[in-house]
Amino acid sequence: MRLTLIVTDADKESAEQVINDLYADSVEVSTQGAGMFPIELTDGTDTFWACTGQLYRRDSTALINSDLLYYVSTADAFSTAVGECELTIVAQEPELGS
Repeated sequence: MRLTLIVTDADKESAEQVINDLYADSVEVSTQGAGMFPIELTDGTDTFWACTGQLYRRDSTALINSDLLYYVSTADAFSTAVGECELTIVAQEPELGS
């Protein structure tokens, strides 16, 4: 099942930390959640971040149970989820050398 998860800018790091905590153990720190929300969105005033695609059930369950998500969608199209929230995708500048 395809999921789209959207977090506010204020909750992005905390949501990524939820995933880090899932994969960390008593010896090693995990960075599994780093960059999990790579798609920048806006409502014209505030910034939001999204990830979309298939996620491990363990990851999606932890995020949903964290109460950090702004929006969750199972719509097939990412654009449908973004439209339902009345958000727009922020254009990304190409990296130098690309």
